[in-house]
Amino acid sequence: MPKASAKAANSSSGFTLLESFERVHVTPWGAGQRFLHALLQRRGHPSTPGDLADSPLLGDALAASGVTPRVHPGGWLSPDGIYVDIMVPEALAGPGTRGARLGPHGKRAARRAKGLEGALIDRQRHTIASFDPSDQRTQEIWVAGPAALVVAKLIKIGERFDAQDRVRDKDALDLFRLLQAVPTDQLAAGLVLVSDDPTARDVTAEALAVLIELFTTADGTGIEMTIRAAGTPAASETIRASMVILATDLIDAMGV
Repeated sequence: MPKASAKAANSSSGFTLLESFERVHVTPWGAGQRFLHALLQRRGHPSTPGDLADSPLLGDALAASGVTPRVHPGGWLSPDGIYVDIMVPEALAGPGTRGARLGPHGKRAARRAKGLEGALIDRQRHTIASFDPSDQRTQEIWVAGPAALVVAKLIKIGERFDAQDRVRDKDALDLFRLLQAVPTDQLAAGLVLVSDDPTARDVTAEALAVLIELFTTADGTGIEMTIRAAGTPAASETIRASMVILATDLIDAMGV
């Protein structure tokens, strides 16, 4: 179940990539405005590397659209300079430390990444249209649900929360926006669903532990990350109070 992120994709290039992914049963999902994320899956079945069709090869489908491999496993580059990162959840990536084992597709087409497991369970079908009114193409794809995104964000935050890394700070702000935008009961129901699945159970428990440790007290490290990323000192106390309430309400709603 790789995740592909395409930075700053224009409409034409974005649809070219979507069409390439469809040929090998790759399904993009969204986690923010800056990235295009993808999951491998066969229509109507759970998304696992074993469900990936043997033909065409993922690399061949991407190459047919002019996408070329970068140095590291799972790294690709479009003709327009769009970076595409294809990742497989750690739980399904097979042995090794970097490249995911995808059978005939090899071990360099995708790389392993912890925290994506929830998108196997919490997902919905959406039709994606072009931003260009003259482009009438559409693509129906699986999109990861908010609970899956919360898990992925928390795992990323937990990996290096003490490094004062601006990327991790942005993840904390993304988490804050998710908690603001999605009703708590909906998030809680999604997280319960994800945590009940054996593939995602452990990583979801780890994500919730990060939420409790870093975001449920006013002086929590995650709160400081959120405030730094927001870059609005005047609103820092509002953000601090809001984040604690949102995180605590979510934990309470789940009965953790």
